[in-house]
Amino acid sequence: MLSLGRLVPIKGVDRAVRAMAGIDAELVVAGDGLSRGSLEALAKDLQVRARFTGIVRGDAKRDWLVAADAFVLPSLRLPSGRTEGTPTALLEAMSAGLPVIASAVGGIPDVVTHEKNGLLVPPDDVPALHAALSRVATDAALRKRLSRAAKTAAKRYVWSELAPHLEELLTVRA
Repeated sequence: MLSLGRLVPIKGVDRAVRAMAGIDAELVVAGDGLSRGSLEALAKDLQVRARFTGIVRGDAKRDWLVAADAFVLPSLRLPSGRTEGTPTALLEAMSAGLPVIASAVGGIPDVVTHEKNGLLVPPDDVPALHAALSRVATDAALRKRLSRAAKTAAKRYVWSELAPHLEELLTVRA
């Protein structure tokens, strides 16, 4: 399971660590930030197999996206009401054909359709996240189905698809 992004509270990576307890899979956390030390300590305390790689870019990022079996994005709604927009890492993971397990917050449900191209869980619901991660970890047919659909869905967000729509919006009509 791959988590990719800044290690800050809104990303909810601590929920992913908690949800991985008891799952026979490794959580790879690619990124860095103020929460890294507490996340490493939490994984150790819960005896979760977790690898913290620090920031990855370029070929290293591509290699992790290729190596992963799934992508986890347990984003939160902060007490202020702030949520994720549409994370770039989500689109990168889908483009790489990774099945996605993500929280249904912010712009994520605009890209991920539950049971079609990923699994959506309520934000801050560790048991639901655990169940979704367990399903993906143990069901190869589900991973394959979600992977194909994720890759197809991600194609809508490449510049060659977005540019004509943006150009149309910016064209002044007389």
